[in-house]
Amino acid sequence: MIAQVLNLVLPAKMGDLTKAYILKKEQSFKGSLALSVVFFEKIVDFISILFWAITCSFFVYKKVGFIRLGTVVITSAFIVLLLVILVPAFSNIFFKGLRLLLPKNLKIKLDAFKVDWYEMQSYIRKNKLNTLKIAIVSILISFIFFFQGWIFILGLKAYLPFSYNLALMPYAVLAGLVPLTFAGIGSRDSAIILLYQSFIGAGPAAALGVLFATRFIFTAILGLPFL
Repeated sequence: MIAQVLNLVLPAKMGDLTKAYILKKEQSFKGSLALSVVFFEKIVDFISILFWAITCSFFVYKKVGFIRLGTVVITSAFIVLLLVILVPAFSNIFFKGLRLLLPKNLKIKLDAFKVDWYEMQSYIRKNKLNTLKIAIVSILISFIFFFQGWIFILGLKAYLPFSYNLALMPYAVLAGLVPLTFAGIGSRDSAIILLYQSFIGAGPAAALGVLFATRFIFTAILGLPFL
């Protein structure tokens, strides 16, 4: 809940890093292991968003021109993220590439993070059923999130097939994660207007952007007492 508050003022949901601090302070996790757990959670959430975009893209690819290219890009991202989580050899290649870009003081921290990331991967391999449960729950949460967006559309007296919404909404969410504005407000709204105006009109699309922002504001208000 504290992370929800900070996500309202920090770009790319960086408030989630608060969870790593709490795991370290309250649960005696090593700092790099706590960070690994939080990054694992964020990547799984990201993958679940991409899952719905890929699954439903064929419903709208004839109606929205860039969806074809978008599907190729997000499918590639989906595969890469799965490999980073599940395959140590691929993770090693990723870390080696990242190490070349970092200054010397951060390379030491990256090495510590890498060790704990491999420890987490080992847990995933040993606990396949738990990992599957995590994936299913994350996909269901994303589904509910996008279903809420569809209810907003119906509340605006507009209509869009739910499958279309499942294909389009992930792109709007991804636009909101780009670290340009507070909590993605503005960038996400612009993406919603761009994506939805040909289906429900520019006015309802703009209103949808406003309604979508309220869910982040509401959860942030609920998180204030915890902060």
